Amino acid sequence: RLPYQANGLYEVSPQAISTNPLHQPRKGLDEENVRRIVGDYDPSRFLPVEVREVAPGTFELIHGHHRLEAAKRLGLQRIPVRVLNVSSEEAIRIAEEANLAGKPLTTTETAALFDRRLRKGEAPEAIAKAFPGSAVKAHQIEDYAQITYLPQVVRDALDDPSMARIFSPAHAIELAKAQRKYSMPSDEVQAFFNNVFVKGEYTPAQTRRILDSFAPALAEQQAQQPQPIPQGQPQQ
Repeated sequence: RLPYQANGLYEVSPQAISTNPLHQPRKGLDEENVRRIVGDYDPSRFLPVEVREVAPGTFELIHGHHRLEAAKRLGLQRIPVRVLNVSSEEAIRIAEEANLAGKPLTTTETAALFDRRLRKGEAPEAIAKAFPGSAVKAHQIEDYAQITYLPQVVRDALDDPSMARIFSPAHAIELAKAQRKYSMPSDEVQAFFNNVFVKGEYTPAQTRRILDSFAPALAEQQAQQPQPIPQGQPQQ
C-alpha cells in the first residue's frame, strides 16, 4: 500500500517514476526552470506530480517533468504524487492540456501535437476545439502538422527567435506542402532553405512561387538520372 499523505496524495520515490515521451509534448526540459525549482525548494510548497500506476509500486509520469527532475537532483527520497486512474490515451490528453496551460509550446511542438492527434483519427475541428487558446484555426491544422516532417535543421531554425523575421510558420507550411507535393528529398529541402531563407527575405507567397518553379525542375532532374542496376542483372 502506498504511503498516504493527505488530500488524495501519496508519497512515492522519484526512482519509481518513469517518463513516457508521449506524455511530454515539449522537445525537452527547460534547464532554467529545473534550476529554479531546485533553488526555491521548500517541502511545504512542493507541488505534487501526476502519475498513473502501471504495475504495483511502479508509476508512469503524466505531468510534472520539471518537478520530477528537480527532485532527483535534490536527492529527495519521496515526493508527493497524485495517482490518476487513467488509460495511456487519457494520460496523453491530460499531459497535452496541462502543458498548454503553462509556457506556450514552440511552433514545432505544436505541429507535432497536431500531427499526433490527426494520426489518431481526430478531426481538425475537434483538435481546434480542444485547444481554444491556439492561434491555429481548424482549417490550418492539417497543413500546420506537416511542419513535423521537415528536416531537423529546418525545424530548429523555425524555433530560433533570431530567424523569426525571415522564416515564420507560414513560410514553413509552404515548404512542408512543397516537400509533400513534389516528394522533395530532405537534403533538397534543406538546400532550398539554406539558399533561399538564410540568404534573403521572402514573403510566404513569394516562397510558394519559388517552390513551384524550383520543385518541378528538381523532379525532372531526378527522373533523368540513371537508375541503379539491380544486382545480378547485366547492363543493357
